[in-house]
Amino acid sequence: MRLTSIACVGVGMLVTARSVHAGPLVTYDFTGTVTKVTDSSTFALHGAISAGTSVTGSFTYDPGVAGFVTGNPNVSVHPGAAIKFSVNIGGGLLVWDSLQLNHDSDVVVANDATAPDFDEFLLTGGEVPPSGLVLPPGATIAEPFVLTVAELFLIDPTLTALADQSIPTSLDISAFSKRGLLLWGGTAPQTGGGVIDPGMILTTIDTLTRETSAVPEPSTLVISSILIGVFGGVAAVRRTPK
Repeated sequence: MRLTSIACVGVGMLVTARSVHAGPLVTYDFTGTVTKVTDSSTFALHGAISAGTSVTGSFTYDPGVAGFVTGNPNVSVHPGAAIKFSVNIGGGLLVWDSLQLNHDSDVVVANDATAPDFDEFLLTGGEVPPSGLVLPPGATIAEPFVLTVAELFLIDPTLTALADQSIPTSLDISAFSKRGLLLWGGTAPQTGGGVIDPGMILTTIDTLTRETSAVPEPSTLVISSILIGVFGGVAAVRRTPK
């Protein structure tokens, strides 16, 4: 029975290793600076964070998620492609470290062919309730509270940053002349998306650095399969009547 249990644990571990998203996830770290803060009745910082405050964070998206074309044939929407988001404002004054985003999480790609349109990478998504949330002393919120990336935007008016309407697997910050992050905090509606009477934090995005993560080697999966076979075979022998 003990060997059977070990085999089951091994199977569970292998299944977990293979339970992945549509494609390899992409994560970027960013830095920036707060440019504007607007309080509301549902999310107010009361002067605790002001323009000029430093910002760091990261965002994760899945470039393998399929999209659909909107009314504009040059714009595609990829529902659920925004996976995670974290932000730290003022060295810990406001911190949000999301689990998987669960509120209107999309990636939008605009690849327009002619001016005055533009190329754009847009990430949006929120979390109800926000995980790992730290607010500055004196901040006020209304429940049920949602913190959301109203838009993380990278815009290129020269129409050369993006090759097509698929989600890019890499982002070159130098290709986008307009870059920023708009955070909304407020009350989540009972049904549907959006945020009711949001307070707002607007920041620049000054740097982007892609994270690299360890991917299981194929040999590791092969070894796991062999071990499962060994354990499963021994367990079968133990169960065979004499």
